[in-house]
Amino acid sequence: MSEKDSEHEAEAEKSNQAAGSRIGFGLIIGVTFGIIFDNLATGIALGLIFGVAVDASAKKRAPKE
Repeated sequence: MSEKDSEHEAEAEKSNQAAGSRIGFGLIIGVTFGIIFDNLATGIALGLIFGVAVDASAKKRAPKE
């Protein structure tokens, strides 16, 4: 495997980890609001939607090679 391939693989790994953290952050926010407003199921759903939306917009802005 060439050096360029290994760099590309490492970059993809970082991107996948960032995606998981964005979705997790959205869930944390959603659960927090769900507890505050006493509607946990809606909070989880909205947090998941928020996390996926942030992840999608970050992928859209990422520079392509």
